[in-house]
Amino acid sequence: MDFTLSAAGETYRKRIKEFVDKKLIPLEKDPTSFGEHENINETLLQALKGKARQQGFGACRCRVNVAARAFKWPIWRLATRK
Repeated sequence: MDFTLSAAGETYRKRIKEFVDKKLIPLEKDPTSFGEHENINETLLQALKGKARQQGFGACRCRVNVAARAFKWPIWRLATRK
């Protein structure tokens, strides 16, 4: 089985990785990012979801249509590939 991403899939994976590295990872070091019981602050969560949607990542939990995006993996898997 060949798991090589198409050029479009690789571009999308890189965009997601950049978003995670620049927007999400830094928040882990900031204690104000978390509320009671160490859950992410709801206001911050909604703001991050909005930023993700602006980047075109609004349906990251869904499988992407193969014909539309040339791959069929959940988006989070694409972001974690090297």
